[in-house]
Amino acid sequence: MAFYISTLRSKGNQVLAEKTGYKLVGIIPGNDRDLVAPGNTKRVFEAVYAQLLIPKSDLHIPKIEGLTETTRALWQHLFPEMPPTDS
Repeated sequence: MAFYISTLRSKGNQVLAEKTGYKLVGIIPGNDRDLVAPGNTKRVFEAVYAQLLIPKSDLHIPKIEGLTETTRALWQHLFPEMPPTDS
């Protein structure tokens, strides 16, 4: 897997990631600091993108009972083509 982190302050790097096959898998709050205005540096939100570099057939899909309700909802949103298994 390859991953890429992009600022949410502008769309350019996000568009580049998405056009080159990366999938948005999360958002990190306060991961980096940016100058947001002259003399004003703040922690910013960043997007986390991932790209699978192996065939999906090589993946072990988690069991549904191993996922919290929140994790299950995110999994279903990110990977609808690979639902968690029942057993």
